[in-house]
Amino acid sequence: MEQPTRIGSYEIAEVLGEGAMGTVYIAHQQEPVQRTVALKVLKATDEPAEVLDRYETERQALAVMDHPSVARVFDAGVTDDGNPYVVMERVEGSSILRFSDEHRLTIRERLTLFAKVCHAVQHAHQKGVIHRDLKPEHILVSEVDGRPMPKIIDFGIATAADPEVFVRSRSESRDSVIGTPAYMSPEQINGYMSPEQINGLSDIDTRSDIYSLGIILYELLVGAAPFDVPTRAGWGAVAARIMSDPPTPTARFSSIDTQDTVADLRRTTPEGLRRELHDDIDWIVRRAMAKERTERYETAHEFALELERHLANQPVHAHPAGVRYAIRKFVQRNRIAVGSGTVIAAGVVLFAITTSVQAAQIERAHEEAEARRSQAETLIDFMLTDLYERLEPLGRLDILAEVGDEAVDYFVSVPPDGFTDAELASLSQAMYQIGDVRRDQGRLPEAGAAFEASLGLARALYDRDPADDDRLFELGQAEFYSAERYYEEQRYEEAFQGFSAYRDISNELVRRDPENLTYQLEVGFSHTNVGGVLHRTGDLAGALVEFEQALEAKRRVAAADPGPRRDRDIGQAHNFLGAVLRDIGRLDEAQLHFEADVEIKERLVAQAPQNAPDAFRLVVAMGYLADLQHARGDVARALDGHRVRREYLIPLVENDPSNLRWARNLSVVEAKQAHVLADTGEYGEAGRLIGPAVERLEELVDQNPDQPNWRADFVRALSVLASVRLMQGDLVEADRASAECLQVVIADLASFGDAAIVAAERELVRAEVLAASGRTAEAVEMNESAVDRLVPQAESSTDFDLLTTLATALLRLDRADEARSVLSSLEAMGYAAPEVVALREASLVR
Repeated sequence: MEQPTRIGSYEIAEVLGEGAMGTVYIAHQQEPVQRTVALKVLKATDEPAEVLDRYETERQALAVMDHPSVARVFDAGVTDDGNPYVVMERVEGSSILRFSDEHRLTIRERLTLFAKVCHAVQHAHQKGVIHRDLKPEHILVSEVDGRPMPKIIDFGIATAADPEVFVRSRSESRDSVIGTPAYMSPEQINGYMSPEQINGLSDIDTRSDIYSLGIILYELLVGAAPFDVPTRAGWGAVAARIMSDPPTPTARFSSIDTQDTVADLRRTTPEGLRRELHDDIDWIVRRAMAKERTERYETAHEFALELERHLANQPVHAHPAGVRYAIRKFVQRNRIAVGSGTVIAAGVVLFAITTSVQAAQIERAHEEAEARRSQAETLIDFMLTDLYERLEPLGRLDILAEVGDEAVDYFVSVPPDGFTDAELASLSQAMYQIGDVRRDQGRLPEAGAAFEASLGLARALYDRDPADDDRLFELGQAEFYSAERYYEEQRYEEAFQGFSAYRDISNELVRRDPENLTYQLEVGFSHTNVGGVLHRTGDLAGALVEFEQALEAKRRVAAADPGPRRDRDIGQAHNFLGAVLRDIGRLDEAQLHFEADVEIKERLVAQAPQNAPDAFRLVVAMGYLADLQHARGDVARALDGHRVRREYLIPLVENDPSNLRWARNLSVVEAKQAHVLADTGEYGEAGRLIGPAVERLEELVDQNPDQPNWRADFVRALSVLASVRLMQGDLVEADRASAECLQVVIADLASFGDAAIVAAERELVRAEVLAASGRTAEAVEMNESAVDRLVPQAESSTDFDLLTTLATALLRLDRADEARSVLSSLEAMGYAAPEVVALREASLVR
């Protein structure tokens, strides 16, 4: 059919689209106003009476509706050929699915947009119109004042809900398809099935549109339709699928192959998207898509209100009622969203619990005691699951710590006999979780108190029932966290006792239940921890055995239960193995393990870029690799590694300033980066980095004097500062920094794990500054002191820092033969750092 140039008073510009019932043109109106419109002309048909009837329904339906999200009708008439037409608002935009993906709308933004669609459909229903063909292509979205605005189009197959208001279609043949099968309600499908297939459902009503809305919402959130159905054929297959229960959105998302892409289009991770879909959304969609329409939302307005309740963190009506659910929703809506970087108001959890259980209605003492137990149980459950699972990936220690402190205060207020054994077990878990948060914040004494409280509870519960596997398991967890505290305090004997107890418990659990993967994994962790203590105390052979057993155990569990968590476990095992192999002097093997660890963690970060702990783990893994690359002479790659580490750490620290462990690592990375830059002669860039790094580390040490590892980081950075300033010609600053550095070390030498190496390294830096200042005798004295500290340990050592420090001191004392012997050991192991090369060259001319 040839395109007309004019219809009535409208100039036809181009074809906008063509459907089963008509052709839509873009047209220009000149009078009484100038505007561009959409003009729809009825197609020729063999059954003109039926189609004309439906077209009249559309014209009348649009004419009585006045809603910002429903396309307006301006005019109607008949062409010269006798075909009716209707002139409508030209709606620009993309389908709701396409718009949402192109703009990467979050789940919250999609729900907000969809609530507007529901309100528009409600308007149509109030005007007596059922759309009957709601699908994404009939919901167009465009930006209005910077916000997405939906518009519903094409009421061409709408049925009048009230036959007295609109002319009802004279015939609705089962042979003519009215609607799109993929989005049809079961009662619509029944209208096109054979009599044997009809299950007794009557004619459609407004709840058919509710069902279609449910499918659209499902696809909008999940990125996949609930049913894989053809759109215009195969009615038997369509009916079989739609008449069955669809999978929940969470289950459907978990089954698709494009989880990473779908999650990214919603600005989250697959794990994050599953959390957002789980629970409320599953229940809401289930109700909207109920097979029996009496079980659906009665109106589109009710559907919209349900979505708005969810967005406001209020209990949704589709969710089964329950005290815990009501409490959780109360807590959620009374805390500021964690993504905004703000803090939960103090006391909100306690207030939420007290309000939710309606303590004011409890009159008798016995009931009050029962309420206290319920409150404690709910708070513990909240701490261990909802709050921690939401905040830990985001790295928000400030919020976790505040709620943890409130929890501790509450637990103290409850009488000891106010808890059941099950609640005390949960309390033990909560206490070591609270301790872990405090440790990351640098609050080591407070962390230790929480760990000890956890261990005391776990021991008491185990003593009551030693045969209970759960009690034994929790005792093992408590032993681990308590020992971890001692490890960080460098109290290695106590740490070894605790980790050994944890290993024995884990092995006993496996003996009791050999097929339990959780117990097998705990065995792997326990080998790692025991090996860590052996490594730090110099038993490299024993540490290697423990770390090899740890990797074997973790691989065995991962083979049976693959996933990101198991990948993290294997990466950690590679890291520990690499560290001990490096110190043994097997550098090629060490580098392979460090590279394997980095590769695993890079993959995890790519899969979940918003997971802050994974990003930090990658930073740590890259540090081990960069240090080894530097020691082996690959300075360029080492420098690049430190730069990338810094790029990861800066946003982490900005997002959670309360995480002092991250802040400390950022300064350590900058100090190492400055050290490598100085090796390459880039003193200006090195000096720019090292000054602020030293200042921050000094502040951290002042805030946390009980952290010996942090103090060691500070003195190492201070040494780098002294060396860089010396190379820059600033003897005054170099003298001040080197003197302060050595003073800090000597004043508390016993607190440093590698005391001899730490002190000798500082003495060498101080000696270099003294020599440059013309204080030769003092410089010689410092070099001799360094040699005296290191020679007793050097005979069988493979430690890079120790041997390079010793070789440097020997060479300065003109003991070139001894220096060359030490350097030969380093070179035999594969060390080729710039300082090693420089020392070798210097030794050859002595």
